[in-house]
Amino acid sequence: MTSARPGRAPVPLRWVGRYNTDSAPRDQFKKMDIKRLLVVVFSLFLVMAGFGIIIPALPYYAEQLQGSATAIGLTVGALMGSYSLVQLLCSPAWGHLSDRIGRKPVFLAGLAGFALSFTLMGNAEQIARLVHANPLFMLFAARLLGGMLTAATLPSAFAMVSDLTSAENRGKGMAMAGAMMGMGFVFGPAIGGVLAEHGNFELPFYLAAAAAAATFLVAAIIVRETRPEHISSKSHGFFAGLAVEGAGLWPWLVLTFIQSLVFAGMETTLALYYHDVFFPGLKPDEVVRQVGMLMGMVGFVSALFAGGAVGRLIKRMGEVAVARLGFAFFAFGFLGLALSPTPTVLTIALIVVGLGSACMRPSLSAGVSRAARTGQGVAMGLQSSFDSLARVFGPLLAGGLYVLGFHFPYLASSALSVGGVAVGVLALINTLPTDRSPAGGSPETADPAVRSA
Repeated sequence: MTSARPGRAPVPLRWVGRYNTDSAPRDQFKKMDIKRLLVVVFSLFLVMAGFGIIIPALPYYAEQLQGSATAIGLTVGALMGSYSLVQLLCSPAWGHLSDRIGRKPVFLAGLAGFALSFTLMGNAEQIARLVHANPLFMLFAARLLGGMLTAATLPSAFAMVSDLTSAENRGKGMAMAGAMMGMGFVFGPAIGGVLAEHGNFELPFYLAAAAAAATFLVAAIIVRETRPEHISSKSHGFFAGLAVEGAGLWPWLVLTFIQSLVFAGMETTLALYYHDVFFPGLKPDEVVRQVGMLMGMVGFVSALFAGGAVGRLIKRMGEVAVARLGFAFFAFGFLGLALSPTPTVLTIALIVVGLGSACMRPSLSAGVSRAARTGQGVAMGLQSSFDSLARVFGPLLAGGLYVLGFHFPYLASSALSVGGVAVGVLALINTLPTDRSPAGGSPETADPAVRSA
């Protein structure tokens, strides 16, 4: 059965009240979208808070399990990189699965995997005793398992954000998601630093697992499926997805890679840099606490900017211009980190980096969403894979450069960010629809009858 008006193509009844152009149903749909969107982005907040909890403590927890401080920067880099390597391989498959079976089950699987893997990481030493293995090996094994399972979380979550927003408001929706993720980093590292203050480096892992478990319960009860009925993605896996989407997405994926590469390098080395350059006499637990509070403050400023301004900037200036602005912030911020003479200047430089991050994640995600030609899950899975690929090489590169010189990782990050500005200027011209029509997989353009209605 169809619903039609004179001079209009018939509209299937299943779309009436959902994507029809009548004002009353559309207003009702938008109100419903906002409520569901808030649940999804709050789930992202809890996930990122759990992830951020472990960042200040990880170098010292790894040192505790390794039994030596020798080349600890490379060890931490390998821990971060191994986690991201399996995410690189698994994210497109999870994104494809969210296009096929739905966003919610994939999102819940990622949350469950998050809780399990962080529990195993916190118990790496106890498990190693039971199986007569090396504790550091068990930590690596838990990280690999965590990377494989948690790769489901971000592609499905950002696909849900894309499902719940129109093309015109997608930048605002992505900015909301970015702001809540930033707020997660406000509370996560600060809480992790306080928990690890007395040398209990396992406790942040337990709390991260608890946060993921709580998010799983909330999402299971409240979040409803958002996947449009028409989605039918034929691509799966990293290379198959890249073959389909690569031509339209590659500039956005390259920028995602650069952004994540330099930021992951900073996360890996900041606690060591803070100690070695400014406060060599501080005990490790005090370094963890102070760096956690510092990252929390930077995350708070970043989240305020993302939530209050970035969405409007994307709507007014476009995704390309806001991405260029973010990389410009990165270039100046990382240069300031490398040349900081005092902790105060270091803090200001970190805030500038935080402003850059606030600009880039929403604008890059919105650009990927609008440039996609197939399902949103596939496109977001590819972006998550390039994010993960950067997190493989970023910690390793930063850890290796740190061994050569404390300032080298940040000088390299500043130079790469200048390259990001160049890519934003040269490669993103005419990559997006000029009419801001919804990207591939958006329900508003999927049905020919709806497009002609």
